[in-house]
Amino acid sequence: MSEVLPIKIEKMRIVKYPSKRNNYRRYKNAEWKWEEVFNEIEKVKGDCDNYIKLISEKYNIPYRTLTRKYNLWKNNNVDNNENRGGHNKIFSEEEERNLYNYIVNVFINCNLLFNNDHLKLLAIQQYHMLQKEKNKEYITEESFSISDGWVTDYKKKWKLSSLKTKLNKKATKTDPNELVTFLGECTNITKEVENKYIYNLDETFWRTNSAYSKVIGIQNSDSRKVDSNINEKEGFTAIFIISAAGVFMKPIIIMKGTTKRSLKKIESVNDNDINKKYSRSGWINVNILIQLLKDINANANGNKAALILDKYGAHTDDLVIEEAKKLNISLIYVPTGKTSTNQPLDVSINGPIKSIGKHIANKIFVKDPFADYTLVNSINSLINASKQISAETIIKSFQTACNIK
Repeated sequence: MSEVLPIKIEKMRIVKYPSKRNNYRRYKNAEWKWEEVFNEIEKVKGDCDNYIKLISEKYNIPYRTLTRKYNLWKNNNVDNNENRGGHNKIFSEEEERNLYNYIVNVFINCNLLFNNDHLKLLAIQQYHMLQKEKNKEYITEESFSISDGWVTDYKKKWKLSSLKTKLNKKATKTDPNELVTFLGECTNITKEVENKYIYNLDETFWRTNSAYSKVIGIQNSDSRKVDSNINEKEGFTAIFIISAAGVFMKPIIIMKGTTKRSLKKIESVNDNDINKKYSRSGWINVNILIQLLKDINANANGNKAALILDKYGAHTDDLVIEEAKKLNISLIYVPTGKTSTNQPLDVSINGPIKSIGKHIANKIFVKDPFADYTLVNSINSLINASKQISAETIIKSFQTACNIK
């Protein structure tokens, strides 16, 4: 990274100054001298408790400023050339550069939170550290603070700016030993179970229609209005189950509801093409998963089987684990944070199937632009998309994700 050169910030100059100067004018133009102020404090401090406040009001000097300078003077570290309100420098340019490099390397480059308040606190911390380096007897001044103006000037000078936050979900740390164990379990299971009885199960959210993100309009327009009879955020849970032999089992959809009546709106969808379930949350639960384990057992003709799945709460429930043992199904859990690379469905199935489903939906719009796109249309697009995933793609996905060949 090239060296950043600070920008020189020009300050407004004021020519005339009264004897009792305004807080924002330079101290060197006042008729009094700092030495006189400090000596007067020494004279009155034995007579009253609020001696600094008394003198600060007399000379119209901010209490915090006077306290800081007085403490420095007592420690023989006062800088009588400081020009408060225009050119008073808390840090030298080299010290400011060190602060800048720390901010960039520690916070910005590492994508960590850092705002104006953090800059203030960090600068105060550095200030106290530097004072202690100069004078080991320095007592930390709790009243010392840094203004919003200093923060603004510092950011401008060092080419920093407050930007809109773009949150990036922090990746979960994975234990390397957990991944080694997972791959070992996958290798070992192939010695006990035929590939056609090794399955992978995963849930995904299927939007009723995902074709609304971008539309073509007239150039230089900010956006374009689209009339629709559905909410673009609406959808349902789809469960996919595939086998290492390249078989895509009948998809399962879960509608949100508490009774079978919640399935009435999709009764026209052929039961031979899809399994219909419902749950209060609209997501998989223990009861649904236990029934799916029974379906897997039936599909495997009672033979020993294996199921690869992630560590979602319902998947790791004790009732599920107990039922899997009864049905002679080995549960193999993908390490936390590694589903995108070590779960077959996530590796090369879920993404393509959604793309195909969107393409099928677009065909319906083009064929009849004024037709209502319904939930049933969306489910049918899912069914048709699942049939277009080839056996070769599924087999290769198992090979890539968990070395099952």
